[in-house]
Amino acid sequence: MEPGPPMHARARLADTLLVVALASALVLPPIGHRLIVTSHEARFALVAGDMLSRHVFFDARLRGQPYRNKPPLYPWSIVACSWWAGRVTEWAARLPSALATVATVLGTFLLGNSLFHRRAGLWAALVLLTSYGVFAHSQMILPDTQMVAFGVLAGYWFWRAVTGPGSRRALIGFYVMLGLGVFTKGPAGLLPLVVAAVWLWTEDGAPGLRRLWSPSGTGLFIALSLVWLMPFLTLGTERFVGGVLWGDWLYYYLRSPSLRAIGGQVFELFVGFLPWTLLAPLVIVHAARTRSEPAVRFAVLWFAVQFILIMISANQRIRYLLSLYPSVALLVGWWATDDRRHHPPHRALVVGGAIVVALGAGAVSLMGVTLPHDLPSRPSPVVPLSGVLLLALALGYGLWRGRPALLTIGVAAGMAVTLAASIWAYDDWINATRDFKALAATVERHAGGGDVGVFVSKGDYLQIDYYLGRDLTPLMLSAELEAYLTKPGRPVVVINQENWERWRDQLPRQLRVLDTIGVGGETIRLVRLDR
Repeated sequence: MEPGPPMHARARLADTLLVVALASALVLPPIGHRLIVTSHEARFALVAGDMLSRHVFFDARLRGQPYRNKPPLYPWSIVACSWWAGRVTEWAARLPSALATVATVLGTFLLGNSLFHRRAGLWAALVLLTSYGVFAHSQMILPDTQMVAFGVLAGYWFWRAVTGPGSRRALIGFYVMLGLGVFTKGPAGLLPLVVAAVWLWTEDGAPGLRRLWSPSGTGLFIALSLVWLMPFLTLGTERFVGGVLWGDWLYYYLRSPSLRAIGGQVFELFVGFLPWTLLAPLVIVHAARTRSEPAVRFAVLWFAVQFILIMISANQRIRYLLSLYPSVALLVGWWATDDRRHHPPHRALVVGGAIVVALGAGAVSLMGVTLPHDLPSRPSPVVPLSGVLLLALALGYGLWRGRPALLTIGVAAGMAVTLAASIWAYDDWINATRDFKALAATVERHAGGGDVGVFVSKGDYLQIDYYLGRDLTPLMLSAELEAYLTKPGRPVVVINQENWERWRDQLPRQLRVLDTIGVGGETIRLVRLDR
C-alpha cells in the first residue's frame, strides 16, 4: 500500500529539516574565524559598512566614490546581519554567503524532489553540500552565492509551473526569484530564464515560449528591478549606464574568450565538484540512457545552457562556476537512486578514484609539515585522514558492489568530516600568512589617525581600509605619489614590492621607510617623507 499524501508531506518536511540542519552544521561554525584578506571580499564589507554608518541604502560609497557596480541586495543582507552589533564584523559579512549556501542546498533538494523523487532530491542535496567548490565559496564574501540560491529556487518554481497544478502561482514564484537574482548581481541573475526558454523551445518549439508569459510574475519582476534601478539612475544616469551597465555588465563579458581561460575553467569545474567528479562517467552514461525522461533532459539542459554561457564570456572567474554545481548534483542524485542503472564492477573507476583519494590523503598528511609552526593551534591530521579513509572505502566498495546509496552516504559523510576538520587549519594558515589586520594596526601606529595613501601595482588593498576603519587614498602614478607625500601632516603611504622595485630610483631622496612587513606573499613598505 502506497503512503498517502499526509505521510509524503511529513517525510518531505523531515527531509527538508534534515537538509537545512546538515548544511547549517557544516557551513556556519567557521564563518567568523577567517580574516578578510582580499579586496574583493573587503569591497562588500566596506560598502555595507558605509550603508550602516551613514544610513543610506542606495548611495553607498567606496573610498569616497559612488559604488553602483552591483545592485544593493547583497550589501543589504550584510547590513541586516550587522545591525545588532552596529558594525560589520567578519562574521556578519560572511553570514549571508553561508545562509545562501544553505538555501542553495535546500533548493536543490526541492528541485530534485520535484524532478525525480524525494530520495533523489535528498542525495542531490548531500552531493552539493559536500562538493569542495560549494563549501569553499560558502566561506567567502561573494554575491554569487546568493544569486545561485535564487537561481536554483527559480528552477524549482519553473518546473512546478510547467508540470504541476497551480502553474500560475508557481510561475509568479519563478519571476520573483529571477527578480531577486538580478537584484543581487545584475544580468547574471537571468541565467535561469535563458534555461527555461531553451527548455520550452526544445520541448514544444516556438509556441512553447508562450508558457513563460505571466502578467503578475512579469509585473513583480519589473517592480523588484525598479526598486534599485530607479535610485541608481536618479543618482547618476550617465555614470551608471556608461560605466556600469555597459562597461561592467555587458562589454566586460561580451567579448571573445581565450581557449586558455576556458581550459582553466573546465579544470576548476573538475576540482570544484570533487569528490563527485569521479562519478562523472557513470552519471553521463546514465543520463544519456534515460534522456527520454523530461526531468533528465531538464537537468542536463540546466547544466549545458549555463555552461555554454559561462564559457563564452570573456571574463572568467572560478566563482561563476557555482551556477553549474546544482544541476550536476541533481544528475548524481538521480543516478544513485534509479533502479534501472547497471551494476557491473567499475574497476577502472575504483583504481582511478583510489589514486585521487590517495593523493588527497597525502595532502592531508603533509598538512602538519607545511603549516606554519606559529599557528594558534596546530591541528592533528587524524580527523581529516579518517574522513578521507571513510570516503575512499565508501567510494571503492560502493562502485565495486554496485551500492550507490551506500556510496553516496559514505562519500558525503567522509567529505563532510574532512571539510569540517580542515577548514579551521586552513583559516589559521590564512590568518597567519595574510594578516592584514596586523598590517593595518602597524599603519595606524605610524599614521596616528592621519591620512594614509596606497601606491600599489595591482589590486586595491581594500582589506587595509576595512581594518584601518577609514578610506585609503589610491595613488596611481608616481607624480600623484610625490604630490601626496608633500601634503601637510606628512601622510603615510603603503607601497607594495612591485611598485617599490619599479619606482624606487625616482622616489624623493627624503623618503623614509617606516616599516617593512611581509604579508600575502609579498613585502609591503610603509613610507613617509622625513621632516
